[in-house]
Amino acid sequence: MYQRRTMLFVSFLAIAITAKAQTPFAGGLQAPQRLAFTARGSLIVSEGGTQQPNSGRLSILDRDGTRRSLVEGLPSGLAHYTIPWGPKGIALDGRVLYLAIGDGDVTIGTPPDHGINPNGPSSPIFSSVLRLEFSADIDDVQGPFTLTLVDHWALLDGYDVELASGNAHLRIRALAAYRPLVRNVLAPGFAVRTSEPTGLFLDKANQTLYVTDASSETVSKIALDTGRSLTLIRFTPMSRGDQQVNNTPSAVCGREGKLLVSFLTEAPFPQGEASLRQIDPDTGVVTTWADGLTAVVDMACLSSDSVAVTEVTLDYANVLVPSGRVQLVGSSGKRMLADKLPLPNSIARDPVSGDLFVGTLTGFVFRIALP
Repeated sequence: MYQRRTMLFVSFLAIAITAKAQTPFAGGLQAPQRLAFTARGSLIVSEGGTQQPNSGRLSILDRDGTRRSLVEGLPSGLAHYTIPWGPKGIALDGRVLYLAIGDGDVTIGTPPDHGINPNGPSSPIFSSVLRLEFSADIDDVQGPFTLTLVDHWALLDGYDVELASGNAHLRIRALAAYRPLVRNVLAPGFAVRTSEPTGLFLDKANQTLYVTDASSETVSKIALDTGRSLTLIRFTPMSRGDQQVNNTPSAVCGREGKLLVSFLTEAPFPQGEASLRQIDPDTGVVTTWADGLTAVVDMACLSSDSVAVTEVTLDYANVLVPSGRVQLVGSSGKRMLADKLPLPNSIARDPVSGDLFVGTLTGFVFRIALP
């Protein structure tokens, strides 16, 4: 993930010069990370925040793209780059929202000269999954609910945090916490690796939450009745010629009792190296579902045989022109839905219209009509 972030950051700097004009559904977001629709068609966006520590937030966009803050003061930090990282994957179950929190600024510095943050991370609850329970339907909540650093420490210590705002109350609990920093035993190169919960999928029938960790290279499951977390699989490095590189699982969704996991791989993200793999959660058997993809950051499972993916495709021959695309992937092959998007990194399908919505690191959400 370290090399991935370096390349994305360099590309991010070039956006103002190179990105082509787009017609967004909404703009002015703060490094949006993931999207999720409510049952009534409002769009929830997890945002990394600003340059200020712990400025991560959850926003809600109504049907015409108007934004309002839902939750503010969530953990975020500048990591070893200048793009803020914190709130990531979202899963919804009625009035309960599950939120993955990435690794923030546990480490600092630009690879290969990065290391442990000597000042300590901005928040004690990086590398965690939070459970947020609203007293009213999320579409109707006015907000914003605002957390303080005291609230972060209370969550670390095992206490529920209760907040009030407008017409509703919010109860937050730290559902699971992962070791923020461990010795790197999976691949050569960096001495340590962080834990970065990135993608979430909720199996409502079995009350199980699945988590992809892009830095730890794992897929885990959390039993919602007990909060117990188990690692289903820890991916070993993949071969790139005679080099061993990270797989980097980015997103997860469920289909017919199996899990589908997307992979980003590692910089410089060779064309066609990324894939989608299917995992049997009962046996742990992994099979390739689709390959020939490039740097898949997020995906939306549309049907038993159709997946929409966001890919970051960087043109290194042209001074790292930031670019990305959305493809429809299925048994009949791949179909381009949108190209030359400025660093798309999240995707969700509108349950009302059926259209796809894509968030970009540049702060926009685009709407794409399916053919």
